[in-house]
Amino acid sequence: MSNFSHARPGYADGAIRQSNGPIYVRSAFDHVAWMQCETLGVCFVLVLLARPKQRLPEPAVELFQDVKRVKSRATRAAFEFLYEEPHF
Repeated sequence: MSNFSHARPGYADGAIRQSNGPIYVRSAFDHVAWMQCETLGVCFVLVLLARPKQRLPEPAVELFQDVKRVKSRATRAAFEFLYEEPHF
């Protein structure tokens, strides 16, 4: 996933903010938000593997329509293959 998943030298909370205070670096915030969307994408694919007929809420389907949020082609392709209704 990320070196920030487990605290390591140079990969702690202060390093991602590039500060020892509550100042946020836009690129770091965007990267964390992107990683969260990718993780959600993989989770939805796993749900569809476990329950192939499961209907997902519309916001979950919209997540896969936004290439900026789910950039992984493998995750997107798995979703398209597993989700019965074509949304793309």
